[in-house]
Amino acid sequence: MEVSFSSLALVNNPFEWAYDLEDLGFTGWEVVSEGKQQLNDSTLSEIKNIIETTDLVLTLHLPFLRPESWEPEPSYLERKRQADDKMY
Repeated sequence: MEVSFSSLALVNNPFEWAYDLEDLGFTGWEVVSEGKQQLNDSTLSEIKNIIETTDLVLTLHLPFLRPESWEPEPSYLERKRQADDKMY
């Protein structure tokens, strides 16, 4: 069975704990794009290092949608575009 890790409770902790997820039996990590896990230049560098040095499958938890329009916040769309440009 493959099990990924995700926790809103850890969004304000550093990324170091992510390197231990495989030892704990997890095969993936859902990055919660909030708090210190929010996508930016610094966190993208850390996430890229985790991708390159572990076998974890990473997924991205997108920010919540605005109920009035069901569209992502404009600032999220710009951050996602920048992240895509840097990752690919």
